[in-house]
Amino acid sequence: MKIDPWLVVKRSLLIILPATALLVAITVLIYGTELKGQKSVLDADEVNNVNLIKNIVAADFDIAVSELIFLSEHHELNNLEGTLTDQQTQDLASDYLSFSRRRKIYDQVRFIDHTGMEVVRVNYQNGNPTVVPTGKLQNKAGRYYFKDTFVLNRGEIFVSPLDLNIERGEIELPIKPLIRFGTPVFDNLGNKIGIVVLNYFGSHLLENLDKFYRGSGLIMLLNAQGYWLKGPTPEDEWGFMFEERRDKTFQRMFPDAWRTISTNQSGQLRGDFGLFTFTTVYPLMAARRFAAISDSLSASGNAAAGAEDYYWTVVAQVAPDILSAGRQKLLRAFLPIAIFAFLLLVPGAVYLSRLGLIRKMSESALRVSERRFIDIAENANEWIWEVDANGKYTYASPTITKILGYTSEEMLNRYFYDFFHPDDRETLKQEAFKVFASKGAFREFINRNVHKNGKSVWLTTSGIPVLGKSGELLGYRGADAVKYEESAIIDTLTGVFNRQGLYLLAKQQMKMAIRNNSPIVVLFADMDNLKHINDKFGHAEGDRALKEVAQILQGSVRESDIIARYGGDEFVVLLTGLKTADVEKVVIRHIEEHAVAFNSASDKNYTLSISVGFSTHNTTNIVSIDELILRADKAMYKRKSLKQSIPRRASR
Repeated sequence: MKIDPWLVVKRSLLIILPATALLVAITVLIYGTELKGQKSVLDADEVNNVNLIKNIVAADFDIAVSELIFLSEHHELNNLEGTLTDQQTQDLASDYLSFSRRRKIYDQVRFIDHTGMEVVRVNYQNGNPTVVPTGKLQNKAGRYYFKDTFVLNRGEIFVSPLDLNIERGEIELPIKPLIRFGTPVFDNLGNKIGIVVLNYFGSHLLENLDKFYRGSGLIMLLNAQGYWLKGPTPEDEWGFMFEERRDKTFQRMFPDAWRTISTNQSGQLRGDFGLFTFTTVYPLMAARRFAAISDSLSASGNAAAGAEDYYWTVVAQVAPDILSAGRQKLLRAFLPIAIFAFLLLVPGAVYLSRLGLIRKMSESALRVSERRFIDIAENANEWIWEVDANGKYTYASPTITKILGYTSEEMLNRYFYDFFHPDDRETLKQEAFKVFASKGAFREFINRNVHKNGKSVWLTTSGIPVLGKSGELLGYRGADAVKYEESAIIDTLTGVFNRQGLYLLAKQQMKMAIRNNSPIVVLFADMDNLKHINDKFGHAEGDRALKEVAQILQGSVRESDIIARYGGDEFVVLLTGLKTADVEKVVIRHIEEHAVAFNSASDKNYTLSISVGFSTHNTTNIVSIDELILRADKAMYKRKSLKQSIPRRASR
């Protein structure tokens, strides 16, 4: 029997055509799915990188503001009585020189007195910081940064825009981006005696953008008006400073994209320009943790930028050719498999090829994702961690060694509260597990930890919950950063906390008191006769007397209570969980008894006398820590007047 060839072809086509159509549909579906997955991975990667840059910029401001506050509380200035002596000026200049040499990020470090005259100036010149001779110091009373800073109150900060340094009316070349940070300085009587000014190298901040951006494109930084602080090319940057570059703005180059970016805090958009990923950074909002940023009218007559008005936009651009290259790479990897499937034309082979391709690409994406997470965790300044629902560490990035001295392996299977300072452990543990019970996220949870070498390290912790499919708590993951090392918040003379340490701890204690509806008592203690001891027996003996007062206070309260040297001969004690009656009957009585005991056993030609007052905080009438200190201060002076009948000092 002769078989009709055309019938064979026709029957074959009836099988081949539907199978081919099905194979084409499956091929297009697989390619589209993987292309969508590639896009999602790229989008998420760019968002993570832009947010990392945002955090780095905010951290740079945090550091600059905290260092400015530290310099403003220099003991030579805060303990000043009258004007600086030659020796005190030399000591201050030596400390500023050492600070400049160590930090390497400040063009100038200056102390300017109340007349606007520079008293100490250290210039950082090509890696060689030098103290400017007295004869070359200048009067800056007419400069805007002196006027705007000198009118501020204690603890307030002046921050200039990021712009280029101008010398003799001309932009300094090569260009030098600067930000000026300033704060007033007060002597031991509370008199405003001048200002400290830091000229921060803006290039350090801008270089960090390239250093830490690990995305696929170009990282940029815009000011609020859309001018490039860091742009596609150096010729596009600083348009608001150069007349010939006035038209060099992001808005002019990308008008459609700018309409979206300028009206949103963060986001992503695609277009002919490729992919833009952007976020807004408010560096002064983060700096509020260290000081009050002045929002008032400046002394020079210009409206000072408030923390909400001082912002930049971080923009990452992935160019169209990079996006196209990614699609082509995927197509080149996928096409041979698709052709092979077409040639086989067997549904089983198509199915197996599809599964194999999906599995291979999924494993590759997982390895890339894991590698990206490890790279970020190992190179981040923060310590990245994960704990289970009981608080036991299941992961700790290598940065833990720099922060607490332990290796990642030593942290595993230990609980997060094992590293809290013994004095704080139970209180902080209870606070942490309240958050665990609520399954909520938390930010900037301040906690004191013990380094492997025994020293205290203050960390700020942020974390988010990890939930199971049914909403059950599996654990938390987050990051820790060093808030302060012990040396930064301890008074070097007495060994108790300094004012910065007091405010750091008081802030958290106030939050906990409000949450737990528990009282807080602020004790204000003043050494009555320090000036007499200094005048008659010398400042060295006065320092020893201050140490004795600190020891008397430490022996009169619990280990968990906070003792701080507030300034000069003044101390503040923060007591928690005590009734008002207990403060009067127990704590103050102990202080007076310990002072009497010391004087009885002392062979000194003087007696220690301490005046104490206190104020109480309760959750029905919430006030600030400054208000509590002021009330305790007034109460102390009433006691002092009754005890000694001495007039109140002029600084009060």
